[in-house]
Amino acid sequence: MLTLAAALDSFRSVALAPDGTRIAWVEGLPGADGRPSQRSAVFVGDLAGAGSAGNAASAGSTAASAAPAPRRIGAGAESCAKEPTWSPDGKQLAFLSDGAPGPAPAPAPRRHAAPRGGSGKTAAGGGAGPAAPSQDGCAQLQLWVADLATGKVAELTHLEGQISAPAWSPDGTSLAFLHIAGRTAEAGPTHAVPRDRGVVGETPEEQRLAVLELATGRLRDLSPPDLFVYEYDWSPDGAAFAAIAAQGSGDDNWWIARLYRFDRASGAATTLLRPSFQIADPRWSPDGSQIAFIGGLMSDQGVTGGDVYAIPAAGGAARDLTPGLAASAASLSWTASGELLAFEIVDGAAGLAKIDPSGRPATELWRQAAAFGGTGDDPGLSLSRDGRTAAAIVSSFQQPPEIWVGPAAGPALRAAATGAAGATGAPGATAATGATAATGSTAAAAAGNGPAPAGSTATGAPADLGWRQLTHRNAGLRPSWGEARSLHWPSDAPPAGSGMQLVQGWLLAPTAEDGRRSPPPPARHPLVVLVHGGPASSAKPGWPRVAGVLASQGFYVLMPNPRGSYGQGEEFTRGNVKDFGYGDLRDVLGGIDAAAAAAPIDPERTGIYGWSYGGYMTMWAVTQTRRFRAAVAGAGIVDWQSYYGQNRIDQWMIPYFGASVYDDPWVYARSSPISFIKAVRTPTLVLQGERDAEVPAPQAYEFWHALKTLGVETRLVIYPDEGHHLGPADSLDVMQRTVDWFRTHLR
Repeated sequence: MLTLAAALDSFRSVALAPDGTRIAWVEGLPGADGRPSQRSAVFVGDLAGAGSAGNAASAGSTAASAAPAPRRIGAGAESCAKEPTWSPDGKQLAFLSDGAPGPAPAPAPRRHAAPRGGSGKTAAGGGAGPAAPSQDGCAQLQLWVADLATGKVAELTHLEGQISAPAWSPDGTSLAFLHIAGRTAEAGPTHAVPRDRGVVGETPEEQRLAVLELATGRLRDLSPPDLFVYEYDWSPDGAAFAAIAAQGSGDDNWWIARLYRFDRASGAATTLLRPSFQIADPRWSPDGSQIAFIGGLMSDQGVTGGDVYAIPAAGGAARDLTPGLAASAASLSWTASGELLAFEIVDGAAGLAKIDPSGRPATELWRQAAAFGGTGDDPGLSLSRDGRTAAAIVSSFQQPPEIWVGPAAGPALRAAATGAAGATGAPGATAATGATAATGSTAAAAAGNGPAPAGSTATGAPADLGWRQLTHRNAGLRPSWGEARSLHWPSDAPPAGSGMQLVQGWLLAPTAEDGRRSPPPPARHPLVVLVHGGPASSAKPGWPRVAGVLASQGFYVLMPNPRGSYGQGEEFTRGNVKDFGYGDLRDVLGGIDAAAAAAPIDPERTGIYGWSYGGYMTMWAVTQTRRFRAAVAGAGIVDWQSYYGQNRIDQWMIPYFGASVYDDPWVYARSSPISFIKAVRTPTLVLQGERDAEVPAPQAYEFWHALKTLGVETRLVIYPDEGHHLGPADSLDVMQRTVDWFRTHLR
């Protein structure tokens, strides 16, 4: 069962060449014990004329069948290679590697198939000395470039510190990247925070934008030394950058970051926007006139969702291009012709929409019950320059992660490009039998973004879009769980428009003992509710990790998207402001009733699991209701008041609570499980990373100590040297302990 969960570590990112004829991706490599690790490698494959949507969809073409097998691109003796980015002409590939000059690594055995036609929160501190890899980790990364014609690779930098986000200048003469000088520990608040020693203080380590001129080798830090740069984008003429940055701590200040324009020649910084919300994904328009970005209430850096905005590149007022959008934009791309495309989280699924820069309503192109990733867990696509071809890491409840490629706009573009008989030109239409809003690209989308019928089955086949599968690394894996269904149930949250607000969630069935994919009635099974983190995030219909392991062991698993989640518009995402634990818990409990009505579930054998915000919701739920017979709380928050002074990212709390804990302690206390701790009767397993900066370990100790004192069955597990996100080995331990806990208490 743990092998199935480990499939999620197969692929890390994907990058399509500008002309759409080649593709690069990053694969995870096994560690010394054969288990998932931090090690990774870059591979490149030819798409054999798949630069147009028509060629991408043509079945059995001679050119496609003749495409060579993918090849590994890298430096000698490397443990980690990542973040491939194509030169504008597609002839070179820049990437990061911890390798050394010398022979490139030999290709590792992989179940790749040659492309063929057919369907089918950053921690302060660091450490002295050079970075050294752990047994399964990464050493100091440098910027490299590969010539695809000759196969030669060259090391471009010799720096100490963290390097990330390389991007070519539009003319291909320079490379920009982000750099934290001297930092050896991985940046980001989800990584393990260094231990304090001696006098405690904070000297911010600023992440600067650097530019390397390839012809001369000249390297300079461009952005001001007092700014931490989170994201950036080149202007189309290469003379400036749009960037999201903040002064002071990179960990804590992303929630108050501003949009800047950096002049390439002088490095001068001009503030374009001081938003009252969080912003992400700046994208400069091809004509240079405006910068698009995503804005909204976001709880975690890198977990993006909100409306699409645009602002004049020379300065001026920002405009919301998608007011009232019943979805959450997650990433943006401009095409060469000036079309703006937004990858969306919509009603629990993934979708692509065309955004009108004039502010007219967005056009949904397709919707899929699948998870699409441009970079690991980050939802999105990689697009060709003309916007016609797309690639992504795609998975669903039925299909493990693989690399897929096809027409970006789905069936409509495929039909237009190939003249396929019987294909419909309606956005979101599908030829799949019995399609609903939860099955493939949807007719419901074309009818106006309506929710799926209750209990509709999730298939999520990217082949419905005319896409084709390029890799087969996980070809031998089959689900060890039953079918997944999209459920909807009523909420008392105010609706965005007329009618009743509905909550969406995914219900994953267990496998029957006789090997069939669905449990035979009248068997009644235990249920585990899996609450996602965030809270601004969503439960997605991808290859499941914890949910899949639990379902494989005989549990139904409900993954709700209560108010505060992405996928139903900005007002829904803001639905838990100053109300943590109240309306969102009512939405979760309503989902249990909906699941029990839709499947053979025993409501008397219900458990709850969550990590981060989900861990908080688990701790909170057991103080508010007796409906849960067992609970597993990972990285949870028991006392918002003490948490405010313990964590390293307290700026995230003010948009949700409305004030600091020192100005309004009551609003924090009313949502704290510790305020109601004597009501707990539920046996609870508590899991915690020792060096977590986002949710410090004292929160776990406080909850565990209270339950132990009150005579409630509990167990605390601390993972040494781990941060908010655990490493592969400890993640597997979490899953095993979680299964054992629920087996003991729900059977």
